[in-house]
Amino acid sequence: MVHLSNAKAHDFHAQMHDRNVPYIHRKSTRAYYWKLLKDACNSHGRDFNGATVLEIGCGTGTFTDLVLSNGVSNFCGIDVSPKMIDVARSKTNDKRALYEVSALEFFADKHKSEFDIIFSVSFIHHLADVEYGLNLIKQMLKTNGVYVGLHELKNHRQLTFVERIDHDLQYLFGYSGSIHIPIHVRIKNLFKNIIISLSLRFVMIKWFLNKYMKLKKYIRYRLQMSNKKVGSYDLDKSSINYVDYQLNEEFSLTQKAGHLGEVIPYSYFGFIELLKVSKPLNHEMLIITNDVK
Repeated sequence: MVHLSNAKAHDFHAQMHDRNVPYIHRKSTRAYYWKLLKDACNSHGRDFNGATVLEIGCGTGTFTDLVLSNGVSNFCGIDVSPKMIDVARSKTNDKRALYEVSALEFFADKHKSEFDIIFSVSFIHHLADVEYGLNLIKQMLKTNGVYVGLHELKNHRQLTFVERIDHDLQYLFGYSGSIHIPIHVRIKNLFKNIIISLSLRFVMIKWFLNKYMKLKKYIRYRLQMSNKKVGSYDLDKSSINYVDYQLNEEFSLTQKAGHLGEVIPYSYFGFIELLKVSKPLNHEMLIITNDVK
C-alpha cells in the first residue's frame, strides 16, 4: 500500500517535478545542495571519481548529470514511480547511467555490498519503517562505503520569519505545484496573506495567530488542488498520508536514526540566497558508513 500510494502520487507530479523543486530548477540552490552532498562524502573518505553510485528515490534524475560529470564508473537510480523514471531516462544518454523502477526492499536484496556511495534526497521520510530501510541501505554499501540522506525536514516546529518569506517566494514564483496557479492570482493571494498576517500580528493573541497560519496553509493547498489546469487528482486522504509517511507526526532524524549514523542539522531555503540573512537549522542529513571495525 505504501509503495502503490507513493508511485501514484509521484507519477502525477512527474512532468512538473523538475520545475517545482527549487534544488533542481534553481542554479544557486542546486549548487548548494550538490556541495552538501560532495562535502559529506569527502569528509568520510569517499570521492565520486571512479565510484559506483546509487541514488534511492531518484525521481526524474535529480543529480544524475552532476554525478556523471564527477567521473563515476557507473550510476544507478531507483524509484517506485514509473513516470519519474521515464523522465529521468529521457534526460540521460550516458551509458554509465541505469534506472530501475523498484522499491528499496526489493532492490536491496539483489545488490548487497555493491556501491561505494549511496545517496537520497527527500526519501527517508517516505519509509514506513525507518530503521529497517536504513539497514537495507547499509547492506548495499561496499566496505568503507558511505550513505548520505539529504533534505529531511525537521517538522512540527515554529517557522522563522525568514522561512515564511521563503515559502511565500516559492509560492509566488511557482514552486511546490503553484506553477499551475496564474501569476496574477499568486500575487493577489500573496498580498492578501501579507496584509492579514501583519494585522493579526499586531492585534491578535498568539493562539489565534497559530490558527491563522494553519488556515493559510490549508487555503493554499485547496487553491493548488482545485485549479482546473492541474487536472484530476483522485488520491484519497489515506493515500496522501502514506506518501509522506513519517511527516504525519513529529519527525527528526536525530530521534529516528541518530543511533544508526551521524545526523548533521543544516539550513535550507528554496531561495538559498536568504542564508545571507538567516540560517535556521531546519533540515537534517544522515551519514551512515560501512567502515571496517
